[in-house]
Amino acid sequence: MNKPMKSARAAGVLLVALVAGTGVAATVTLRPASHLQFPHATDSNSPGHWDGSRLYLFNSTGHPYRSDGSNIFQLGNTAAVTFNNTVNGGRWMEATWRATDGTLYGWYHNEPGGLCPNSGLTAPKIGAAKSTDNGANWTDLGIILEAPAGTLKCDSQNGYFAGGNGDFSVMLDDAQQYLYLFISTYAGVVT
Repeated sequence: MNKPMKSARAAGVLLVALVAGTGVAATVTLRPASHLQFPHATDSNSPGHWDGSRLYLFNSTGHPYRSDGSNIFQLGNTAAVTFNNTVNGGRWMEATWRATDGTLYGWYHNEPGGLCPNSGLTAPKIGAAKSTDNGANWTDLGIILEAPAGTLKCDSQNGYFAGGNGDFSVMLDDAQQYLYLFISTYAGVVT
């Protein structure tokens, strides 16, 4: 029974599972899902949140775009978001969290340019922002995590990063007291 499933897309595949703690077996039929196209080009995470019956979704490829609709299949009104400042390099909205007062907090991945002349490599940083209009306009709160000075490796052969921290997710704990960042680090030990 420990054989991996070859394809979840195969029509008519039956899956039998025990419903946790009940001892009851459930039979499920997997079927192919229809293709889902995001409203804007996407590179990495696409955070979203609900405000009442409206879903807001962010897609980024160097700059975030916001869409909204009644569900994931009915998104429209796609437009670039605005920030109260400019940053060196691209900015990807990687995670959002909506507070009970309606304030939307967001965390972005920034890839500054010019760090490694002649290589095009960057060293991502993580920044925070907040919005009071479901993410159409953002106030940048600044960089909250970056690699220590002197850790760049401009001779890196990976083609993208000479160091830095980025490509992350944010999660609220069960007690709703702390937000945790789960990050990729390209600079060794996080300090």
